[in-house]
Amino acid sequence: MPAQIGYFDTLKSVAGKVFTYLASITLTGTDGKTITCTQDTSLDEAVAMSSKLAIPGAWTTPAFDAGNFTASGAMTWTVEAADVVTYAYTISGKVMVISFNIAVTTVAGTPSDELHIAIPAGKTSTKTMVNSIYILDNGTRMMGRVAATAGQTHLMCAKMDNSNFAASTNATYLQGQIIFEIN
Repeated sequence: MPAQIGYFDTLKSVAGKVFTYLASITLTGTDGKTITCTQDTSLDEAVAMSSKLAIPGAWTTPAFDAGNFTASGAMTWTVEAADVVTYAYTISGKVMVISFNIAVTTVAGTPSDELHIAIPAGKTSTKTMVNSIYILDNGTRMMGRVAATAGQTHLMCAKMDNSNFAASTNATYLQGQIIFEIN
């Protein structure tokens, strides 16, 4: 990122200028590297530009919210802040990557087959994409899948055999990553 930081310094030093954009801009350096900004905002000298620009490849960790972790049917999935080893995303254009490592969580209620993770940043999947994930369900290790389903605002995590998760206290783990198109 040092080359990108140089871009910020150059633009910040333009005295009295305010940069405003409505859809997106792409900044290209002399070395050919680019930064695409996709937020509706303005950039001025009073605010550090690095705090305003969404740099492709930079990972964002959303603030913890237990509501980001739910389950299907009458099953409940309790995730505490300390259970979230990794829940981070990056966006490049219309592509989002989410990585997660959720450990020592509790499953209760009526067993069901899906655990849900919210897609951060208010985004919605526009294409259905699926990837393999690692699951530890009440002491049993297995492979599972994570799906970003078109039109959904959450990821669906399930076992490969579609069986229900076991009710357990601090014994359910999910690890994985998925890449998909967003709105």
